[in-house]
Amino acid sequence: MTETVLAVLNQPSRDRAPHDPAADAFTWAKPLEEHVQVQDLGIIRGDGVFETVTVIDGHPQALEAHLARFGRSAAMLGLPAPDTDAWRRAIEAVCARLDPVREAFVKTVLTRGVEGSDRPTGWVYAAPSGDSTAARTEGISVVTLDRGYRHDVERTSPWLLQGAKTLSYAVNMAALRAAGLAERTTPCSCRRTATCSRARART
Repeated sequence: MTETVLAVLNQPSRDRAPHDPAADAFTWAKPLEEHVQVQDLGIIRGDGVFETVTVIDGHPQALEAHLARFGRSAAMLGLPAPDTDAWRRAIEAVCARLDPVREAFVKTVLTRGVEGSDRPTGWVYAAPSGDSTAARTEGISVVTLDRGYRHDVERTSPWLLQGAKTLSYAVNMAALRAAGLAERTTPCSCRRTATCSRARART
């Protein structure tokens, strides 16, 4: 058992060659050591997809639904199809190896790999979840922001990858910063009524 766990997949997709033909489906690695090459397109272009799976008492929740969305996201980016069986085994293995905790999470990541290598990169990381008691019992503040897209952008502009969980999260992080700034600087005169966009949202 260990506090955090990292499994690096040898052949994330059956459509591409393994990194090491003689190696197992995945290998254990030390989470805090260097593992991704600096030329990996997931790092330099955000060219990859991910899923985050909640783990309760060692059991990944809605695993098949997460794996299905993982595959759909990869298809939207034109990535090689994830080897679902290999990813499932790796997820179950990291859950079993993790220290026993009530709630944890598993993050799966698939990138296009190093440019020109034609071999995707994939890994599964697991760690205990942070304490979310306050958010669950006291609620959270929410702010509505303009996406800047038309409502039918998923149909008219599929290259914008709406609905895919990609590694290109710069816009998402900027939205979180904007929401935090709005929460700190915008007065709310409605005393957080249920109709206010900044009302306490119960989880």
